Amino acid sequence: MEAADLHPRAQHPPRGDGDGDGDGDGTGWVGVDRGLSALVVAGTADGVETFRADAPTALRSQAARTRRLSKAVSRKQKGSNNRSRAVARLARHHTRVRNRRQHVLHQVTSRLVKTHDRLVLE
Repeated sequence: MEAADLHPRAQHPPRGDGDGDGDGDGTGWVGVDRGLSALVVAGTADGVETFRADAPTALRSQAARTRRLSKAVSRKQKGSNNRSRAVARLARHHTRVRNRRQHVLHQVTSRLVKTHDRLVLE
């Protein structure tokens, strides 16, 4: 990867190179790529992988429960109290899955920002 240097007033102070080898040269450049098998892969310009985050399994692991709750909603008569309760259960389930996925994204992005000086996204 190649990138032009930023103006000195736009740069953050270096925290080390962020590759974990402890040499602390202050460059900290890392390229971040979204993958198919992994959620995020980060690597340096010379091809050394510094970080890999696997894809979250919240959606896949909860698919059977989502399917069961969706079927329960479709079996209820429209406008009934039982249907509204079933819809509320399904909505709570979707909210839990969404929150788990967002939590994983927050953990991954926070770790990348805390351990590297500069991120280059592809």
